[in-house]
Amino acid sequence: MKQCIISANCQGIPLGKQLLSFYPFACEYEVDIYTNFTKTAVPYSILASCDILIYQRLGDSWGEISEKQLLANVNPKAKV
Repeated sequence: MKQCIISANCQGIPLGKQLLSFYPFACEYEVDIYTNFTKTAVPYSILASCDILIYQRLGDSWGEISEKQLLANVNPKAKV
């Protein structure tokens, strides 16, 4: 299966559920959700291999979960 990563606030969970309710998407993608307000980082190895990245923009002060770090480590072929 292809991998969709969501790095977001509490709205990431309902977004993931909504995406998975669409049958064609659910047949093709696995969804992993990382909650940014708990500072849960997406492992770089997962970012490097994901197919879709959906994220909430966060400034540099958020460190490894900032937009800059996510985009620097995401699979260059992923849809962002």
